[in-house]
Amino acid sequence: MMATDQGRFGRLGEVRGCWCPPGIRPVVCKQQVRQYIYAYAAVAPALGKMTSLILPYANTKMMNLFLKQVSEDFGEYLIMHANG
Repeated sequence: MMATDQGRFGRLGEVRGCWCPPGIRPVVCKQQVRQYIYAYAAVAPALGKMTSLILPYANTKMMNLFLKQVSEDFGEYLIMHANG
């Protein structure tokens, strides 16, 4: 029996102020930055094993890549509980 999960890790740009003389409202260009990576992991506690991949997206193609990795690491018989 295995459990699996995926998580999103990344950064989001900070809103910052800037100094200016009293009575002047500064115009500051700012770019919101959103960059993420996704960690996929499966754990088999009874075997004391796990497998994981760090991938650029969370989509069907990446999940299929992860499932292929799990099947290679854990052989032909496994039951996996995946959250929705």
